[in-house]
Amino acid sequence: MKKILAAILIAAMILSLAACGGNSTPSTTKADGTTQAASKDDIKLASIAPITGNLAQHGVSIQNAVNLRLKQYNEAGGYQGRKVVVDFYDDQGTAAEAVNVANKIVDGNYIACVGPYTSACGLAIGSLFGEENITLYAVSASHEDFAKQNDMCTTQCAPQSRSREFECDWLWDEGYRKVAYLYLNDDTGNAAQNWFSKFWTAKGGELVLSESFLADQKDFSAVMTKIVSSGVEVISSYANYASAITIIQQARDLGYKGLIVFGGNAQQQEVIDVCGEAAEGVKFISQFSNDYPTEGVKAFVESYEKEYGRKPTQVDYQAYEATNHILQVLDELGPDDTKAIGEKIHNNPKSHSLYGDYPYVNGVPQFPLPIVQIKDGVYCTYK
Repeated sequence: MKKILAAILIAAMILSLAACGGNSTPSTTKADGTTQAASKDDIKLASIAPITGNLAQHGVSIQNAVNLRLKQYNEAGGYQGRKVVVDFYDDQGTAAEAVNVANKIVDGNYIACVGPYTSACGLAIGSLFGEENITLYAVSASHEDFAKQNDMCTTQCAPQSRSREFECDWLWDEGYRKVAYLYLNDDTGNAAQNWFSKFWTAKGGELVLSESFLADQKDFSAVMTKIVSSGVEVISSYANYASAITIIQQARDLGYKGLIVFGGNAQQQEVIDVCGEAAEGVKFISQFSNDYPTEGVKAFVESYEKEYGRKPTQVDYQAYEATNHILQVLDELGPDDTKAIGEKIHNNPKSHSLYGDYPYVNGVPQFPLPIVQIKDGVYCTYK
């Protein structure tokens, strides 16, 4: 009853933002990508991802990365000879549908959940997972409040405060002073804008203009005209990859020749494929670079490219690393006490990651933030 009541209350809060709908039936997937019914000896993970909708490409990345890590784990013997399998649930990238699938997951005998992708979805369902003592391991929730909900909520993403402070420090050190900030009009986008404005103006930088946009906005010509005429040196933007493509194309078409910077959530192959030469030199405040100099990153890139025929991007890395962290704690604690699993993930003094060993503090990873650029048609480390 408490789960049903919680879902009703959460759904009521978000009803004005998103409508329910779609297919919330899980896709049960073996580690090799084929479907099967889980055996009674298998250990079950859930994964929430935007398999359909505007963020579907991120859903593909999440499915690929989770399946790859489980394939590797099971081929190495699994947990004491038992396989770990995953059921994927489609939240369509909306908080309302995330509530629908969350109620199925907490009744599904899962040890943990990889996902959701967005902060909005994670904020809508975090309290429910806390009540049921099941890990909700968000792939890219950068909102400050997500991991603060309870000890079951962990993210594989740096919070907006850290990313935007890092970005402002870098831009200032590079000698830039006049910036325009464009941001997606949602909770995380507004948080990103607030943090950027705070850190940039505190340095004495000029925020020439700051404008929000909708996820499906196609025309940026008016704001780009202002940017070109005002001598802006940097366009910084919190945007999904589809909006990033439009911003790059229209900025270059209208003659903007300055620096363009996005968060790592826009770091998808489609940006290069669609924008082509216009994307050269675009930078990303990221959490992953294919050429980052560690053996873990090198092995991941090679295995991912062999499996899927392309190099991984930030979301692939985040989902892989989240799955990897869950499996490490599973090996240490076993599958029976899901509360203990969640608490250890939330505050883990030493996680063995692709970057080396680093801690998780109150549900937030303490990893490096590489700056990634598009150079010669590929993503690579800038510094």
